[in-house]
Amino acid sequence: MNTGSGGIEMQVVDNATARRIDAACIAAGTAALELMEAAGAGAAEEFLQRCGEEDGTTLIFCGRGNNGGDGLVMARHLHLAGHPVAVFRAGGDASPDCATNLERARDCGVRIEVDAASALVDNPGRWLVDALLGSGFSPPLRGELTHLVALLRDAGRRIFALDAPTGIDADTGDADALTPVAAHTVIFGPPRLGIFRAPARAHCGRLVLVDPGFDPAIVEAECAAFTPSVEWVDQPHAASRWPDRVVDAHKYKAGSLLIVAGSAGMSGAAALAAGSAHRAGAGLVEVLTPAPVAAVVDTLSPESLVRALAATESGGFASGLAEGILQRAAGRSAMLLGCGVGDDPDTAALMVELCAALPVPAVIDADALNAFDRTDSPRRFPGNCVLTPHAAELARLTGSSTAAIESDRIAATTAFAAESGAVVLLKGAPTVVAGPDGALALIGSGGPELATAGSGDVLAGVVGALLAAGLSAMDAATTAAWVHGRAGEYLLGDLGTCGLIASDLPLEIARVGRDLEAMS
Repeated sequence: MNTGSGGIEMQVVDNATARRIDAACIAAGTAALELMEAAGAGAAEEFLQRCGEEDGTTLIFCGRGNNGGDGLVMARHLHLAGHPVAVFRAGGDASPDCATNLERARDCGVRIEVDAASALVDNPGRWLVDALLGSGFSPPLRGELTHLVALLRDAGRRIFALDAPTGIDADTGDADALTPVAAHTVIFGPPRLGIFRAPARAHCGRLVLVDPGFDPAIVEAECAAFTPSVEWVDQPHAASRWPDRVVDAHKYKAGSLLIVAGSAGMSGAAALAAGSAHRAGAGLVEVLTPAPVAAVVDTLSPESLVRALAATESGGFASGLAEGILQRAAGRSAMLLGCGVGDDPDTAALMVELCAALPVPAVIDADALNAFDRTDSPRRFPGNCVLTPHAAELARLTGSSTAAIESDRIAATTAFAAESGAVVLLKGAPTVVAGPDGALALIGSGGPELATAGSGDVLAGVVGALLAAGLSAMDAATTAAWVHGRAGEYLLGDLGTCGLIASDLPLEIARVGRDLEAMS
C-alpha cells in the first residue's frame, strides 16, 4: 500500500481538518491546481499499478467540483501513459480548477462523453472510476446524482473511487442506499474517520493513500489539533518500531517467547504461532502443548523447543499446570497463550488462572479469551497484555452481539480497552487497536485475503515476538497488525484473494521485516 505520508506518522481526521490542511497549503503558496495535479497523477499511478491490465476502456465519471477535477487529471495521465480512457462529465458549471483540467484533458486527446448511459455502452471495459463527489458529502443523494450513481452501481464493473465512493459521509460513516461498492479507494492526504465506520467501510474496498503535495509541517500541525487522536498505522510507523538486531545479539537478547497453545485437532495453531514468531525475529520460542499433539508440533516447528504437558481426555491442557507454566514464563521475555487450546473446561480454568498471574508481557488470543466467558470470570488484565479478539470473541467478552460490535468497531474496542486495562487488537476491517489510556490506532494494511483459518494464530505469534523484543504493548500490537496485513498484500499477486492459506504468511512476514529494516 502506498501510504503517501512522506515518512511522517499520519493521523486519521475529519473533513473539516482535511479542508483546513488544503486551505493552509494553498495559503502557504502551493497553488490549488498543483495539488489537483499531484492528486490526479498519483491516482493514475496507483490505478496503473493495481488495475492496469485492461482489455477495454476505463471510463471515469467526473463531477463538477474538485473531485471531478482530480478525475480529469487522472484521465489525462492515463491517456499519456497509453491506457485507454474516456470521461463522462456531469452537466452544469464546473469549478474553476475542474474547468481548467477539462480543457487540458480535451487538448491532449481524452474523449469526453456527455451522456452517461451511452458512455457505458460505447466504452466497454472492466473498470469505472468514481470521481463524482469525493469525501465532502452528506446523504441522501439527490437529483442527477441519483441517476448517475445508480448507473455506476449497476454497471457490473469494478470501481476505483477517488477520495470516497459517492454517497459516503466521510465524517459519520453513513452511506446512501445507492452507494456503489468500490474495489479500491484512493484517499488524498490524511484518511477520514468516517470511512472506517459502518456502513461506509464496506463500500470502500482497499484503501490507498496518495500525497497531493501537502506541506508535511502543516499536515502534522493540523492532525495534532484533531481530537480524538487516531493514528493511521502505515509503513513509516512500522519501520520506526521494528526491532534492530545489535551486532553482539544472541537468541536471548533477540527475545524469548513462551507459547501455551494447541490441543487435539488444533496442533497447527501452535505451530503457526511459533513459526510466525520466529519469522518476526524472536530469538527463542518455546511451545508448551498437550502431550497428544506434542510430536506433531515438534515436527511442524523444528526450530522451537516443544514440551509436552499433561492432557485431559479430550486432548486439552489438564488442570494443575499453572504453577509450572508460570515458572517457565518467568524466564522468558514474553508469552502467548490461547491459540487452538480448545474448549475443555479444565483448559478454560487454566487459561483464566494464568491470565491472573502473568509474570511477563503477554498476548492473550482465541480460546484463552473465550475462557473468560466459559468460566464467567472478571475481564481484567495487566496493562502489558495484548488481547487479540475477532468481533465474535469481543462480543462474548463484553456480553454484546457480533452485530453490535461490527456496527461501531472503534467504539467497542476503545470501551473494552478501558474496561479491561489491556491493549485490545480487534481483528477485521478495519483492524482497530486501542489502549487503556485512550490511545487509538487504525491499521493501514491487509484485506480479505487474510480471512482464512490460522491467520489469527500467525498474527498472535508476531505480536508475541515484538513483545519479546521489548516493544510496548501498544507498539507491538499496531506494528504486528500492519506487518501481518502487509504480508497478505505481498502474496496477492501470486495467490489472489482466495488462494492464501495461513502457512503462506510466516515467510512473507520475514520479507516485510526485511523491507522495514531497509528503511531504518
